[in-house]
Amino acid sequence: MKKHLLCAGICALSLIISAVSASACTLSYWAPEKQHALTGRNMDWFSEMGTKLWIFPRGLERNGQTAQNPMHWTSKYGSLSISIWDCLITEGVNEKGLVANNLYLPETSFEKRNSSQPGMGMSIWLQYYLDNFATVDEAVAATTGKDFQVQSSKLTLFGKTAAIPLHIALTDAHGDCAIIELLDGKTIIHRETKQAALTNTVYATQKILAKQYQGLGGKHMLPGSSESEDRYARTAFYLTKLPQNASSQHAVAGLMSVMRNAATPIGANDPKRPNIAMTLWSTVTDSTTQTMYFSSSLSPNTLRIDLNACTLDKGASILNLDPMHTADTLAGDVQNAFAPHKDIPFVQAGQQITWTAPKTK
Repeated sequence: MKKHLLCAGICALSLIISAVSASACTLSYWAPEKQHALTGRNMDWFSEMGTKLWIFPRGLERNGQTAQNPMHWTSKYGSLSISIWDCLITEGVNEKGLVANNLYLPETSFEKRNSSQPGMGMSIWLQYYLDNFATVDEAVAATTGKDFQVQSSKLTLFGKTAAIPLHIALTDAHGDCAIIELLDGKTIIHRETKQAALTNTVYATQKILAKQYQGLGGKHMLPGSSESEDRYARTAFYLTKLPQNASSQHAVAGLMSVMRNAATPIGANDPKRPNIAMTLWSTVTDSTTQTMYFSSSLSPNTLRIDLNACTLDKGASILNLDPMHTADTLAGDVQNAFAPHKDIPFVQAGQQITWTAPKTK
């Protein structure tokens, strides 16, 4: 009887999650002993997001992008970052191998602003970690210490304007991973080592749901849909199948194959269900070598950016590359294809993001 109740509860919870999900992204972390530490990510969305690659040198003056009492810092480390909507950092790696990613999480809720505490806008939150910390431990210490208060910007989606709800995954070269979620006005941090997966469901719930599947503790066959909990189950399962003691090249290729297994094909958008969205691009980032592999779904080419080959000295130029519209002409190492650019105009917390996807030619 208890088993039937548990199954019924899991199914009901799964339906609730499917109903509230509003976007789709997938992340994986794989850091077996004596191999490179790798983070994979799929960016899923229903339209073009104006994706740009950035190389940021050390010594940049930053602020937390809140109207009152913003956090202030000078970037300690250089980084390679990815922006969307021309105003928000969604992924990156710094010169010490700390990797940061944010993914959509509809259950996110933000504290009421307390202006006596330094503020951190959602648009620059990820870059704050890349600018300042070498390891997951350091980043978590600053987060649990309540050094700042996170506030969101707004985005209009399908005629409705709401705060941008995100959770963050931090990974590093030492086999450490942290998932940071803002739930019911509290900061919740989960710690993992060596291996982790993340999609668009509350992390603790994902782990419970996955236990019903073969290879993850249950008896059901692996699910095949693009729903958040299904992508999580497939990613978590196939991470266990990657070969140990693989060469760096084979390890990167192996994790990219896991990400492709969780990807949603071009043209599979469901206008009535925005949680089903095509994969725009995929990355695998090597924390050990500070190298990112970027693959646009619009091109068979893969771009490679070695952060160690970039000039990160204080005073060096900020560099920029559009990877979605150069993927047909570029492949392999692309550090030399970046061009000087002014800094990204981070959107301030509370303000509206105005982004219109260009029409497809």
